[in-house]
Amino acid sequence: QGQYAAPPRLVHGDPGLHNVLWAAPGLTLLDWEFAGWGDPRTDLAWLAWTMRFRALPPRCWQALLAGYGPAALPIDEGALHTLAL
Repeated sequence: QGQYAAPPRLVHGDPGLHNVLWAAPGLTLLDWEFAGWGDPRTDLAWLAWTMRFRALPPRCWQALLAGYGPAALPIDEGALHTLAL
């Protein structure tokens, strides 16, 4: 396992903004037909790319991380870049 490896966990598989319900107190991932086992940070990498592409404010990323939970951490720019590729 490499520097960015993480134990497999249940991942969404299609976590685009079209599958995120933003509501208090956090967020909910919808539409789980592509779910499977993998690195949960792959979901976050896709969301990070989408959020940057759509120029969402950083507070949205922080809310997403808080809602996604500790399974995704640690996550850093290098890991996001690697997983997004």
